Amino acid sequence: MNMGVPILLERDNVNDDVVVLSHWFVKDGEMVEPGRLIAEIETSKANVEVLAPEAGYLYWRFIENEEISLSEPIGHILPEPVPVGSLLVSSPKSLNASSEQGSTSILSPVAVIDVPPAGGKYDQASGNWGEKTRLIFSSSTGYTQQISRSAQELMKAHNISEKHFSGMALVRAEDVLAIVHGKPVAAASSVRKESAVGKATAGKASREQSSVPVTEVPLSRMKKSEARSLAEGVKNTIPSSASVTCLTRGLRTALESDSVVAGSLGALVIYEAARLLRKYPGFNANHRSGVMLRYEQVNIGYAVDDGRGLKVVVLRDCDQKSLGEITAELRDLVFAYLEDKLTPAQISDGTFTISDLSGSGVSSFVPLMSEGQGAILGVGSEQFIPGSKDGFYTITLGFDHQLSEGRTAALFLNDLKDRLLNYEKAIVKEIYDAEVIACARCGRGSADLPDAKSYMVRSAVPPGYLCNLCMAGLG
Repeated sequence: MNMGVPILLERDNVNDDVVVLSHWFVKDGEMVEPGRLIAEIETSKANVEVLAPEAGYLYWRFIENEEISLSEPIGHILPEPVPVGSLLVSSPKSLNASSEQGSTSILSPVAVIDVPPAGGKYDQASGNWGEKTRLIFSSSTGYTQQISRSAQELMKAHNISEKHFSGMALVRAEDVLAIVHGKPVAAASSVRKESAVGKATAGKASREQSSVPVTEVPLSRMKKSEARSLAEGVKNTIPSSASVTCLTRGLRTALESDSVVAGSLGALVIYEAARLLRKYPGFNANHRSGVMLRYEQVNIGYAVDDGRGLKVVVLRDCDQKSLGEITAELRDLVFAYLEDKLTPAQISDGTFTISDLSGSGVSSFVPLMSEGQGAILGVGSEQFIPGSKDGFYTITLGFDHQLSEGRTAALFLNDLKDRLLNYEKAIVKEIYDAEVIACARCGRGSADLPDAKSYMVRSAVPPGYLCNLCMAGLG
């Protein structure tokens, strides 16, 4: 007999052991066809759609907003209908026992439901089958029962077994005394369960020491994942940083006048930084057990956050793409973020990150490295000296001192600063019109460029200068 098909989740993010079942698109017990969208799960990086693996009656094992281990099926598809709710279980949770309490691990029994043979019928009114077959699914529901020392002593003195407190997460002295005196056990000792968003319990001891009222605000799964990633980044690195200030007059003019760049400072910084990472590979690397692991690709992550949660979209092989390609790809990734359509592939395998706060009004900041990376670039907002129209901005490189040092960070930043300053030199043509400049890719000289909006900037890869047409992939 066909015992049903479990609906298992693929491991899209190797850092996730659990996910959140954010939404069911079908009812418990509903008939589905292969490939139908049945659920959406939330990983630490993205929302992922789940499709039905085959036809049949779909039965939930978890309700929405529950946290689920990747090793567990979120439901089963059965060939015949069974009572709705038969397969539902709670997500596994455990409570940490303190040093003042004993603990006993208690597991719930297996879930047993009656399933008809092929062709059998279920009477919804009576809840009965004709002939029945037992279908058993092991349940992962569990908790840790905690028994205080005083409760243990009373239980021993009155010869009371733990069976009297079945289903209770915490057994206290008053619970034992209630049994002794034939009174009902206080409801406060019942099993405590947390949903996926849960109740905030961290820092409970410190809160109890304060008389200041607090409001518990559960952190989102995305925020907790972000914190774990940043904590891992700090744990395995010796963080350091360096900053430089760069003028913005010519760069602003270039962004406003060049249709290729289309006003995207982020794309321009990605383009320039990607080429410099080949010159300074220690910033495109990771540290592990005293060894530098240099990444063979330059995959730049670009942090985006419009208030709904931070995501780092990843542009792969940036050092091999034109400015036009990077501009278009970054635009598409930002649109996907705004529409909640980012895929796990679009937010993974970054080797270097850029955090661009140029539109936030922040003059400067120290960005935090993510797990698995050795550097991150922070871009501040344009600032103006009082009474001057000439602006400047601060760029900061956060890096792992195990992989590099302040001198190399200064060289990287000043190289980047000079490359960006060349956009000013390109716009203010009298600065370099006296020089003999030729594009390293197409060979055009500065006098051979097609119109007044054309310009050249200094290039790290290839060395020399590049015209804006070649940068855009149009040369």
